[in-house]
Amino acid sequence: MSNQQIYGFIQLITCIPPTDQQSSDPAYIPQLKINPTATATLAEEFESPISIFVYMGNLGAGKSKLASLTVASLQKNDIDNSLLPFKSGDDPRGVTNGVWMWSEPLKDPNRKRGSILVLDCEGMGGNDVTVNNNLYLFCMIVSSVLTLVLRPARIDRDQCNRLHDELQRFVNMRSPCVLPHTYLVPLELPALKCNDQEVNSDEWINRIFTINDPNNTLNTAQRDELQRKYHFIRTMMPSIDVVNLNYLPNELKSNNMTLRNMKNILREQSSKDYNDSLLNMLEKFLETQQKRLPGSNVIPALLIRPAELALFMTDLIHVINQARDPNPDELIGRCLLKRFSDEIIKTEAEFQE
Repeated sequence: MSNQQIYGFIQLITCIPPTDQQSSDPAYIPQLKINPTATATLAEEFESPISIFVYMGNLGAGKSKLASLTVASLQKNDIDNSLLPFKSGDDPRGVTNGVWMWSEPLKDPNRKRGSILVLDCEGMGGNDVTVNNNLYLFCMIVSSVLTLVLRPARIDRDQCNRLHDELQRFVNMRSPCVLPHTYLVPLELPALKCNDQEVNSDEWINRIFTINDPNNTLNTAQRDELQRKYHFIRTMMPSIDVVNLNYLPNELKSNNMTLRNMKNILREQSSKDYNDSLLNMLEKFLETQQKRLPGSNVIPALLIRPAELALFMTDLIHVINQARDPNPDELIGRCLLKRFSDEIIKTEAEFQE
């Protein structure tokens, strides 16, 4: 338990290494394991309504650092000087393996009730592709805000292919209704620009989802295929927005600082431009709707409760481990049915009183 007194994060999802025999089997489905300590923390210490911010991006893009800065900015209580942020670094194999969560509930400064859960997902390209894909599937389903961290400020061909393949699974599963609000977050970009001219967010997003191949490395068929995938991504995601961050101050670039150090540096005048852009990002995130019970998007009342979320995460990992394109309809239906049953029992008890 001593580690939890030093580290504010806890691993939520672990990737189980396959045996050599499993690796050579084309039918093998990579297995994920959920940490019951993490789900118990979620169920017992977080309160409804809950917002789930998930940080994804290419390996080494800086998503773990941004997740830590999010925590530092939202942390209103006195921070223990020994409390460490999410692990980040320059290891080519990746520092974040699986999915990690901040173990303390964070608060929306504009709301009296509710919690914010921050999840840090391993980088794209840092693991077996199928393992990566299953982690991203999980993150897309459970998040209320999906943050795609970009550095450099573009969606390259490999990243486009991965996003396309993940979203295609939602088509196969016939469950696009569970997709979250997505934010593109280009790092170290003080202003949104195209060809050195400032543009609005819609123009910038249009440019990001347009082929940029000045050296003509793609043939006509490859260009057509890439543009088709860009269009598919934009069509599938229910909403895509962009919020850019200013240059990261040099004092925050170290990977060996405590969360308290981070928060103190953010308060300094030298960090004002960056901190203003970070606060603007968080303000946009907090304007989005809290996590609803999957499948209940048209019913405003069904905001998911932390205990329901913990149970749903556990069941979801079980489903993902069973099939490459799992059908979550039964799982979603079970969640909705249980909520309705609970509400009926509660109403009957109140009536009898």
